[in-house]
Amino acid sequence: MNIRTVRARVSCWPGRALWTLGLLLIAALPVHAQRGVFTEAPQSVEQALKATLRNPAVLDRVLLEQYPATLDRERRALLLAFLTKRMQDDRLISFLTKSVTPLMQAKATRPQIVRHVQEQMFALQVRGLTRMRDDMAEEFFRLSMRMAQAISPADCKKMMLSQLDTPTMLVAERQYQAVAPLADLRKMIEVYEFSLNAELADFPARRGIKELDSVTRSLFQKSLAKHLVKFPAGVADRVLANPSASDPRDLCPVYIEVSLAGLDLTGAARTTFLDYMLGQAAN
Repeated sequence: MNIRTVRARVSCWPGRALWTLGLLLIAALPVHAQRGVFTEAPQSVEQALKATLRNPAVLDRVLLEQYPATLDRERRALLLAFLTKRMQDDRLISFLTKSVTPLMQAKATRPQIVRHVQEQMFALQVRGLTRMRDDMAEEFFRLSMRMAQAISPADCKKMMLSQLDTPTMLVAERQYQAVAPLADLRKMIEVYEFSLNAELADFPARRGIKELDSVTRSLFQKSLAKHLVKFPAGVADRVLANPSASDPRDLCPVYIEVSLAGLDLTGAARTTFLDYMLGQAAN
């Protein structure tokens, strides 16, 4: 297998498969913006955001509207506790205030505001992800792979090729969170908490690299060979040679194993590989 082909495929990490629990707050953006209840001054916007996003009834309604009816009581309690804690963070409220105030002043529509906040929150999470320590970064990618195994092959292929649109991704994530093992859901929340705080607290950024050094590349090749041996002869080569034309039922398992091959590295090689992966996720 040509290592250049593998490297090209590794560059398609599902960086957009972030655990966007925080985007739930979008549904709670104050409708007062269209009712003229407050002015567009930053102070007024911030007060309205606090009043809305810290209202237990609003957060409860967000979960009811945004999650499948199959969400059980224990998972619901975990998610509600997460949202409640997040909304008490003045740094996040300040970030949202700065994000939405210009749109309020420009008389933007609610859909425009929601779309803008989606983009801003996604960017915030990605920046936070690139500040995470090794163990949290590895956990993020392993969780992403487990979610990839749980969603439809068609959506998984789009996710792996960075072609899955945000609305579909959000639905897929929430459906998975509603049925994921509780241990995984707790880890998702922990990873999201860490990445968000890492950005808001300005943790040191990881080094960004565009290429793997020869030592890491060699170790990755050896790990990859062990992971791909499980596939029938020729399947992995065909997928990696032409992913866009590959059957989703073949592509997803192969891409997952490519990911796991990198995550199974140890020591300095793992750190280097994570720096590479996170650099791809941020682009």
